[in-house]
Amino acid sequence: MENIRDLARKILDANLPPNAIYTSNQNPPFYQNEFSRLTNTNHLVLMANWETGGRMTACNGFVNWYARQIGINDITNWFNLKQALGYIYKTDAWVEPGAGHKPKYGDILRHKKYHVDVALDFEGPYLVRAAAGQGDGTEHSMHRRPPFTQEALLSEYDVLRRVRGEHPYDPAKLEGWLDIELYFSSAQIVPVPEWLVGWWQIYWRGQDYFYYFDRDYVVKWTQIRPPTWITPIGESGKGTFAVNYPSVSTTWESTGTKELFFVEPLSDDRNMAGMVNETEIITAVKM
Repeated sequence: MENIRDLARKILDANLPPNAIYTSNQNPPFYQNEFSRLTNTNHLVLMANWETGGRMTACNGFVNWYARQIGINDITNWFNLKQALGYIYKTDAWVEPGAGHKPKYGDILRHKKYHVDVALDFEGPYLVRAAAGQGDGTEHSMHRRPPFTQEALLSEYDVLRRVRGEHPYDPAKLEGWLDIELYFSSAQIVPVPEWLVGWWQIYWRGQDYFYYFDRDYVVKWTQIRPPTWITPIGESGKGTFAVNYPSVSTTWESTGTKELFFVEPLSDDRNMAGMVNETEIITAVKM
């Protein structure tokens, strides 16, 4: 696989080269332009927001476009970035500012002000970023000129460009960032589904067994019927399991025995049936 930072550089160089300045108000009246392509945000939508007193920019739209280009498809609201990473069990890709940490090329920044953008290179102490919502010094959609008039509104536009900070990099201005290397290198840990956690009564070779599936992907068995409200204190054996709904597969440590269960249709996820070592029938009912 291509290095993710090399891929990020290739995509941004091709679509937002160093001297490019894309404004939302190019090509009226429909405003189909590079700005709208790279942000999925139309100038007419921005104007409608500004007219009601809003301060909308396309920073979220641009970051979402960029993220999808490099293969991040499961985050849509970049303003709640840390929380969103938690939802998909990727919190190890979130980096807090401080302790000498600095964002690297392609990382996605969440600023303490209501803004998101993409880190590029450092020029000395200054961080260069790719961002929408960046004015050219005279026009800036985030800071409309008072007092509001229709004439002022018509002269406003949003800007997508590369921008260098006016002051040296200050980590205190960031909530944190998504490190794209950590995002793609870490395994995504998926929680065990609640319907599986707990005790199951197993029928195999004419006998009853009792399995306990826990939240750490460990399964234990006993032939002593347990109260359903306790977790195993001891066990006759244990193993690991994997879930790929509607299947559940187990591997037992001491014997290497493998079982493959399938949730039975219309059973409300409370009945399973399958095979032991692909040869013997086994069934399971949630207790």
